[in-house]
Amino acid sequence: MFNRYVYDEFGKTAMTIGAYFAMKQCKIGGNKVYNLAIWDTAGEEKFDSLTNFYCRNARAALVCYDITNRASFTGIQKWVDKVKQEADPNCAMLIVGNKLDLVEGRSKSELVELSEVQKYAEPLGAKVIEVSAKTGHNISKIFEQVVETALQRGGTSKMNAGGSFPESKKSGCCS
Repeated sequence: MFNRYVYDEFGKTAMTIGAYFAMKQCKIGGNKVYNLAIWDTAGEEKFDSLTNFYCRNARAALVCYDITNRASFTGIQKWVDKVKQEADPNCAMLIVGNKLDLVEGRSKSELVELSEVQKYAEPLGAKVIEVSAKTGHNISKIFEQVVETALQRGGTSKMNAGGSFPESKKSGCCS
């Protein structure tokens, strides 16, 4: 998802080791532009201690899972807990199901149902979206939605001059 949004590329890439960083402008409402500082952190357990640093004081977080892998969905609780412990108290959290392009032809029992994720996200105050990094479906919408949510939660008081969110971060896996 990181490569698709930042570089508009998709390919078989190596998994994230540690973290990747990029700046990207996000246009909201057709005329407002916000500068995002995006961190793509590793989802592997051996990098857990690093992700605490990247989550610290985050204004926004994307917690990701693989729609075709139930274990990845059950594993997001660890990331949600990290965001709740380390991020800004008003952090805009978005739960993102990736690999929407692989849903067709699979039985429902193989997939994580959107309604199940929405039920999980509701008490957290998190929004849910399904995407495909491969096709690019809804990738830009993720960042637009998380910026809009951050603004609704009082993010404007924490913005730098020029409309940037300092240290907006992404955490999780499956990017």
